[in-house]
Amino acid sequence: MKKRVLFITAITVIASYVIPVAAQVAPNVKVTNFPKVTKTTPSRTVWKYKYVTLKTLINATSDRDLLYSEEGLNKKIEEALNKLGHQGWELIHVGDQGYLFKRPGN
Repeated sequence: MKKRVLFITAITVIASYVIPVAAQVAPNVKVTNFPKVTKTTPSRTVWKYKYVTLKTLINATSDRDLLYSEEGLNKKIEEALNKLGHQGWELIHVGDQGYLFKRPGN
C-alpha cells in the first residue's frame, strides 16, 4: 500500500512539472482536440424463425414420397437446405420431425 501511495505521489509531482513545461515549449498545441466520445447502446438483432417439417422441406406430397433410397432422400434434403441457406436462413436445430431456421429480421 505504501508503494502505491508513493508511486501516485511521484506521478503527481512529475506531472505538475512536466505539464507547465510542455505548455511553454509548445504553446500553440491544443490539448482539447480529441474526438468526441458518444455513448451508444448496441443494437440488438431481431430474428425471424422458420420451422419446416421434413415432408415440407423436400416437397413431398405424401408419405410415399419419403420412401426414396437413403441416398436419394439425403440428396433432396441437402438441396433443400442449401436453397434455404442461399435465402439467408441458418439451420439452428434438427428435430425428429423437422428443422428450425433463423435469419436476421427486417
